[in-house]
Amino acid sequence: MIGTAFNQTIIVFLILQVLFGFIIFQQQKDFFYALGELIKPKYLMPSLAIAVGFFVVNIILRLVLSVFS
Repeated sequence: MIGTAFNQTIIVFLILQVLFGFIIFQQQKDFFYALGELIKPKYLMPSLAIAVGFFVVNIILRLVLSVFS
């Protein structure tokens, strides 16, 4: 159960990073600049916060569904 939720969380984090990278790349047409910007807190912290929130909600929903099924 936790393994599946963790894998889904990693996928959510990667999708968010790709979306932020796309936004940065649209502003500055340099691929390596965009990669460098992704590790700065401006883009890394929201991605981590959303991914952790997704993980917590995912675990809670799985527990609720397992109790009531």
